[in-house]
Amino acid sequence: LFEGLKEEVEERGNNPIEHYGYMGPFSKVNELYGSLCRPGNICTFASRSGNYKSSILLYYGIHLAATYGIPILAADNGEMESVELKMRAVACLSGVPYHLVESGQWRKNKETTDKVREVWPKVEKLKYYYIPVGGKTTQEMIGLVRRMYYNKVGRDNPTVFVFDYFKGYNDKSDKGEWFVLGNVVQDFKDFITGEIPMGMLAASQTNRFGITTNRNEKDMQDDEGVLSASDRIYFFSSHVFLLRKKGLDTVAQEHNKFGNYILRNLKARHLGKNIQDAINLVKMSDGSFKQNYIHMLIQNFRFQELGDLASTKDKLGQIDVDDHKNNDGADVTL
Repeated sequence: LFEGLKEEVEERGNNPIEHYGYMGPFSKVNELYGSLCRPGNICTFASRSGNYKSSILLYYGIHLAATYGIPILAADNGEMESVELKMRAVACLSGVPYHLVESGQWRKNKETTDKVREVWPKVEKLKYYYIPVGGKTTQEMIGLVRRMYYNKVGRDNPTVFVFDYFKGYNDKSDKGEWFVLGNVVQDFKDFITGEIPMGMLAASQTNRFGITTNRNEKDMQDDEGVLSASDRIYFFSSHVFLLRKKGLDTVAQEHNKFGNYILRNLKARHLGKNIQDAINLVKMSDGSFKQNYIHMLIQNFRFQELGDLASTKDKLGQIDVDDHKNNDGADVTL
């Protein structure tokens, strides 16, 4: 096992990104969990339908292509047309509201016109390859990705595979959906470890336990039990993140200063440089303990990271103190 250990360690020191993976767009995620794109590893973002799991994959892939100049292979199961993904990408990069981009109304305002047109040179340089896989079996999808890799990326060249999203595909047997989906995940895992080593960013639906609409934090379930259909998504993923709306009570307590979504880690096989905040519970100002999470502000298909709970707990505590003072700063009798 340890034959050639010295050479292997030296090689990784000379080429850290190639082995360790590319860093994503969120500095706090990088600090806590390191790269989510390690070759041979799957990182899964789970959320309810319509809660930006496709958008965060697109955002992540665009960042990697723009920052490192690497090709991105993006497979989509056909829930959105390619033109919709293009419009989302323009809105994401320009900051112009999506409805203006989609309707063409961005042309009627000089500010939005300048922002959109500033995007073109950036987008034209991106090596972001779209692979429609709707209606395909797992092996057919893998075949398309394999062909795209050798045609566009090239043998032994680095890439990241973005897949939207895990579900049971066109299985004609009488097996349950959980069984079919488990095989899908396992086949992709075998593909990126045994055949073409590359990092994989994927999305997954959460089940009814992941519903957040009109709920407070105490009524939400934030563990691997929210993953839909198959436990093998959790088993084969190196990282699993839950992306969900913040509870109504939390948004109110924070005075809407710390975003509208949380990104909570449910599983981390690898960690970043800040191991303590990644694994330890956070002690709040009232003496209670909470699991750490990332504050996210999601607007117009753009993602802004606003720190994590561990780094903002003192500010949150100060907001609680301010709630008990009147306009003059004197304590209010309750």
